[in-house]
Amino acid sequence: MRVHFGYTRGYILGTSKMTDNIKIKQSDVLKLPTGKHFVDKGLYLLVRNDGSSRSWVYKRTVNGQVLTRGLGSAYEVTLRQAKAAAEKIHAENLNGVPTRQTDVIKKFRKFSQHYAEAIEARRQTAQWRNVKHTNQWYSTIRTYVLPIIGDKNLAEITPENILEVLEPIWYTKSDTAEKIRQRLKVIFDYFIRQGWRDKSNPAAWDGNLEFNLPSIKKVHTVKHHIAASIAEIRKAVPKLMELKGGQATLFGILTATRCEEFCDALWSEIDFKKRLWTIPPSRRKDGKPEDYIVPLSRQAIDLLQSLDRKKAAIFPGRIATFINRETPRITLQRAIQRDIPKNAKIVNGKKPRFKVTMHGCRSTFRDWAAEAGKDYVTSEKCLMHKVGNEVTSAYLRSDLIKRRRQLLQQWADMVMKTYEGRQQKALKDCVTTNSAVNSPAIGSNA
Repeated sequence: MRVHFGYTRGYILGTSKMTDNIKIKQSDVLKLPTGKHFVDKGLYLLVRNDGSSRSWVYKRTVNGQVLTRGLGSAYEVTLRQAKAAAEKIHAENLNGVPTRQTDVIKKFRKFSQHYAEAIEARRQTAQWRNVKHTNQWYSTIRTYVLPIIGDKNLAEITPENILEVLEPIWYTKSDTAEKIRQRLKVIFDYFIRQGWRDKSNPAAWDGNLEFNLPSIKKVHTVKHHIAASIAEIRKAVPKLMELKGGQATLFGILTATRCEEFCDALWSEIDFKKRLWTIPPSRRKDGKPEDYIVPLSRQAIDLLQSLDRKKAAIFPGRIATFINRETPRITLQRAIQRDIPKNAKIVNGKKPRFKVTMHGCRSTFRDWAAEAGKDYVTSEKCLMHKVGNEVTSAYLRSDLIKRRRQLLQQWADMVMKTYEGRQQKALKDCVTTNSAVNSPAIGSNA
């Protein structure tokens, strides 16, 4: 059997610099630039996406056929581990072991060494923009999965092993448990696609775990974001105008936007002449590549014009560039303080949650629009929600700016009604008082 390595030298992409004579150390692994770097005996470090993706690759040629083996993410697999894996593959092939990947790799691939590679592949194809979402994948796998199946051969993991992970939290943390199952299914789909195990996915629900666990809908009660009533919002407006961070909170309510959308807003995104706010694609939750335009109500414009414009950020933090995304929620809860009912049940020693949330205010907007008979599509567009299926969306390419402007103005009028009424009354009383002071008394000789 003739065995040759895929390349004898590596090049750093974008340069003519070769890495074949450079001895790579563990300290270099996370520093090397984009490119394919030769390590030893067919082992390469593949660096992509400006260093965000770093993976070990074993490449060789057997009987004229180039075969490639992924050995895991460099963020999870050390240089020593990668070398050991490469040497084992090389030795097995020299001894005439079949070159089919399922025959060679299954013998030593641990789940803990390769799950990160699967997550990275998913992140790239799904084009995740939210770093928090990526971190949640890693965090849940490390916390709940690795202690149970981390050291197991991924080719031999069974549905029973997956049940060991899920059963302890299926009833107590059902939402988390279902997310873990879905993530494990994606990871094992990747393993199967790579040829590292057979077609059986141990985390699949249909025809598999559905016979061992009750449906998540049966054990999980959806906890919606607690929404403030319209009366509570109206009452809170004066307090929001006084509290630190209140202007950001009120702006988010008036525009019915998410915290990540308005907390990071810049003055350069505001067009005062056209009364428009342009949210860039990087802050769009729906992942669409184009800007999202928010028509601004009269009250939203007045609020913005009352703010200092010395910094680039509309709502700057004390130290950071932008206000903390938790600040609006905390501010709103200070402005709207709910009393816990005397007959409220204490569950597991914990008091029930009655604190409102910023996301709940978006629900208040949606409920108000529905009860007032507002157009469904326009309301959903105001919330940056996808309307209908892909076919329906194709016919709704318009952002309906004029209709959204009218709806958001009606919403702002409703939210600010009490506050503006008090302001007008105070102004009227002031004018009346000044007129009385400056007018001559009845019966005077003036």
